Amino acid sequence: MKFRVRIRLATDNMVWHPGELLGSILLCILSLLLTAVLFLLSDMNANRREQLERCFRMESSQIGYIKNFSENELDDEKYLELVRSIDGIAPVAVYDTSHLWTVDFVSDLAEFQRGHKPRGEFNMPGIEGGLDIFEVNAAGWSMLDLELYQGIGLDEFREQYDMKEYVPVYLGYEYRRIVEAGTVLGTDYMGITYIIAGILKPGMRMPKDLDNLNETDAAFAYPMDYGVLKVEPDFGLSTHMLTIFAEEGVSFQEVQERIQTAAEEAGIFVEIASLEAIFDSYDRMQRPVNRYMLQMVLVVGLTVCILFTCYQTISIITRRSEYGILYANGATTRDLAAIILIENLVKLLIALIIMIPVFLLLVQKAYAFWSLDQSVISQLFWSRIIWKILSAGLGMVLLSSLLPVYTLTHYTPVSLIGGEQR
Repeated sequence: MKFRVRIRLATDNMVWHPGELLGSILLCILSLLLTAVLFLLSDMNANRREQLERCFRMESSQIGYIKNFSENELDDEKYLELVRSIDGIAPVAVYDTSHLWTVDFVSDLAEFQRGHKPRGEFNMPGIEGGLDIFEVNAAGWSMLDLELYQGIGLDEFREQYDMKEYVPVYLGYEYRRIVEAGTVLGTDYMGITYIIAGILKPGMRMPKDLDNLNETDAAFAYPMDYGVLKVEPDFGLSTHMLTIFAEEGVSFQEVQERIQTAAEEAGIFVEIASLEAIFDSYDRMQRPVNRYMLQMVLVVGLTVCILFTCYQTISIITRRSEYGILYANGATTRDLAAIILIENLVKLLIALIIMIPVFLLLVQKAYAFWSLDQSVISQLFWSRIIWKILSAGLGMVLLSSLLPVYTLTHYTPVSLIGGEQR
């Protein structure tokens, strides 16, 4: 039997049994939707880890943060020196990822950035601002994995300019269309001149503040194609939260113990956490949810398989004469098995087409105020999750087709048409 004939017979079978078709599709949609949520939850933490690891030059096990919660009058500079004095600590990074630059000389950049803010658009009325920028100290720049498309790096900038009077600004890749490296942006009221030191390569990313990571967030790093980064002196940034890096050959646990000891001696209270510990805690919190979702997927998936199997088996029994006539006209068991498989594949395809916009709509509602999280989940869905869902759906279709095909092998054309069963 030709393939197009198999498709036509499978289509006719579904058209003449709309109730069975609708019920199968609805159950399949529910099963695929739960499967998508399960895969999203299981892949989310790995994706977050990958986002942050792409931002830094060091392994995540060597990265952490320290926050000063003490009411001790130790000023920022002394506190920074205290942390730097700890053996085993590489450069201490200070960066700010929540700043709007509103000076007049960046108005053109702000207009160009409109609609493409690195942190995502704040989808809430009344929130507006100037240029969405990031600020980092020299040590932070050296530890971030940022590559230049054009311009000069920080070391070369320092050789040419005094950073007490000149501040380097690095723009995302898209800004290459409107400005060039070396352009002087302007001078502020304090007499500081800002110079575009370079343009970043496409795909660069800036990490979120490590102390503000949230297990409900999808985005742990900001895309920098429309980003703007200022490299400030240490005294120009808040030291409330410091990103610290353990030197090669030194564990972060050792660094943490040394900092705790030094902080106690100085009479200050600090909070220290490694990036690895943060993700381990997320994994522990996620495991019970993943187990519950897996149980739900298995229950619904098996229910769908059983119902698909029952529908097909009952269909064979109630339409024995139709299958018998097909047999009598030269159709083989392989042809009838193909018809059953095509029916189930069509149901899966329809369910998948309906499920995808439903899933993306639920994501949009869940992250209604944060377009960046929506974008990250959408990319994760199309790059990883959709293929896992498709594989699970195909497995479900094949499993539910086994019994109907097996049932057909126990009938002869005569018994199907109405004679004695073999």
